[in-house]
Order: sequence, then structure tokens, then C-alpha cells
Amino acid sequence: MNTKSYCGVSAMLFSVVALVHMTRLISGWMIQVDDMAIPMLVSWIGMVGPGILAVWGFRSFRAAG
Repeated sequence: MNTKSYCGVSAMLFSVVALVHMTRLISGWMIQVDDMAIPMLVSWIGMVGPGILAVWGFRSFRAAG
């Protein structure tokens, strides 16, 4: 796998993760693990972090080509 392909695949995967977290925030889905509720702050972090990595990946993808 070359650098351009790697950047493209990584950017797409990070985008999917960020979109799933954004969907949870918009829809208000509650997540329960055993008897512990996962707070919405986790999805804010899970949206912003991978979102930044996705932007970085798409920029690298464009620069590699």
C-alpha cells in the first residue's frame, strides 16, 4: 500500500468514527456498559479527535497525489 492509499483509507475510517459519534450526540443515544452510563463527553472527544485526524488524512491524500 502506498502513502496516498494509506492516507485515503485512514481518512475515511476516521471520518466514519467521527460521524458515528456525531450521530450519537444528535440523536441522544444513551450507552450503558454493565451498570455504568457512558457520558456524552466521550462522544464529543470521539468526534473532535478523529475529525481532526480525518482532515489531516484528506490533506495528506491530496498532497501525495
